[in-house]
Amino acid sequence: MRVLFAAMMALVMTGCASVGTNFNDDQVKTLVIGETTKAEVIANLGQPNGVLGGNQMGGESVSGISYTYSKATSRATNFIPFVNLFAGGMDTETKVLLVWFDERDVVTDYHYQAQNLDAGNSPAGVWGS
Repeated sequence: MRVLFAAMMALVMTGCASVGTNFNDDQVKTLVIGETTKAEVIANLGQPNGVLGGNQMGGESVSGISYTYSKATSRATNFIPFVNLFAGGMDTETKVLLVWFDERDVVTDYHYQAQNLDAGNSPAGVWGS
């Protein structure tokens, strides 16, 4: 009975945190260099997390917007005594999208990166390497 209770508590206490504007690969695929406007990007992806600006090497002014999203989910095994030393950890998902525009607010370039990481515990992490 105690094992069942501990397992149920572990499921209840599993944590998750996210920050930023979530978006998916299909939304990124709608970006067409030379065609998609800034208004269309915002309509499709929502309000950006950041604004980019600066000058290129030739002195030309450039502007852009950025979208970032990060989510971390703690594993249920983190809450089981002793088991968490070997099987705990968290799973993380991170996405970054940078979109650059010309003076007419048309997409000139974009950079997209998505990464899923398994940040698990191991004896090396507990005892040192």
